[in-house]
Amino acid sequence: TQNVLLLIPEFQTATSFVQPPLCFLGVGTRLKEASIGFDLLDNRVYSYSTTQLIDIVKRYHYIICTSSPLDQVQTYFLDHRYTIFTNTIKAIKNHIGIDQKVIICGAHTTVRPDLVCRDVPADIFLKGEYDIQLFNLIKIILNNGSICNMPNLIFRRNNGTLQETDVDDSLMHPNEWSNKYIDYSIISSSDYYGYQYVGNTHLKKKNHSVVQASRGCPFRCIFCYNFYSHSMRYKDVDILIRELQILSSTGVEEFFFIDQTFTVNKEFVIKLCKAMIDNSLKLRWTCETRIELIDEELISVMKDAGYAHMGVGSANGKDKAVTWM
Repeated sequence: TQNVLLLIPEFQTATSFVQPPLCFLGVGTRLKEASIGFDLLDNRVYSYSTTQLIDIVKRYHYIICTSSPLDQVQTYFLDHRYTIFTNTIKAIKNHIGIDQKVIICGAHTTVRPDLVCRDVPADIFLKGEYDIQLFNLIKIILNNGSICNMPNLIFRRNNGTLQETDVDDSLMHPNEWSNKYIDYSIISSSDYYGYQYVGNTHLKKKNHSVVQASRGCPFRCIFCYNFYSHSMRYKDVDILIRELQILSSTGVEEFFFIDQTFTVNKEFVIKLCKAMIDNSLKLRWTCETRIELIDEELISVMKDAGYAHMGVGSANGKDKAVTWM
């Protein structure tokens, strides 16, 4: 039995687009630097059957599964993906040994832990942003430490009852998230793709990835579950440039800034764009923002840095419509 498996269920989304799992990549980057052995299995890519998946997970002591990869946390769906997630965990728990542990993270455990604890027979449930917290949890477990005093957890006691630890909002939404680059070499970029419409035909967009420059959004649109809180936190521009250089070296030609509202901070965006220009990054990119947060100066600098198009929401935050420019 090996140590750690980071698992993403199939979710039946691979026919549309499959974006790299940034939160698990954040965990993996930290584990790799700490020389902690792990594997990342994104079943959206491989589509292993339940039987095949069970044979794989039997090799790991700790199976860590997310109910919502980064590209799915914004709207917090309770649909077929949640059913696939719960059925996957039930099947795994029914076929692994008593010493093997299942750890759950994601938006669902954060907003409705009562539902997830009811529906999923996992051993540990982690609330909040999970890249840093999950890394710290793995370190504690591998060192045979106690998790009783670690915040933002629900765990199953030996008698089957659940115990919840204190909530710490500063760890749920840590500023330290911004201090670490993402090591995209952990995955194969060729496994992932975006999408585009040519006429009325839906086409996969190869050599495509995602990047996150900020977390949080100050607005309160009625259709959005804001997993990252209303507090804005930005990555250092030098760290982002390093990420983009890694992406470029893996063959990526275009990426999507997955930030909820990319141009909230105009000065940050201009600084980032100028750094992309200065470093001769020949990458096309897209983003999302609000119509009142763009102007001619900003668009001009963005275009020089490789900006291709953006999704624009309404100024009042009440409409669900998105227009591509």
